Amino acid sequence: MDDRANSEPVLHLLVGDTEAEETTPDYGGGRGFPTKDQVKTAVKSLLKPVDVPISKVRPHMDELLKVVDQLFAQTGDPNNLGLVLDEVELTVEINAKGQVRILGSGVEAGTMGSIKLKFKRSPQDAG
Repeated sequence: MDDRANSEPVLHLLVGDTEAEETTPDYGGGRGFPTKDQVKTAVKSLLKPVDVPISKVRPHMDELLKVVDQLFAQTGDPNNLGLVLDEVELTVEINAKGQVRILGSGVEAGTMGSIKLKFKRSPQDAG
């Protein structure tokens, strides 16, 4: 019998290992520049796999969705300029505690695990 069939679904994340040593590896020889493989190995050593239960993520994601919903509700055209918000795109990260955080400007999503969420106004609300 498969134990996973009865267990809660989880997100499998790679998160920064806060207990990893903060030392610079010695790449030896030459000018000291690491090879591509050495960089990959170093990055992997700083990450650890973590399983986060959906029940920890859901309340944070629900809160984010409420905020986005309120944002859409407040984006009418109060000044009659003919402009309305049609779409919101957010990049979020989920940490090992299940917290959902919006990545602000200046953060490159490619450097960490992230999820891109795209919310579009429903057709009946667009008018």
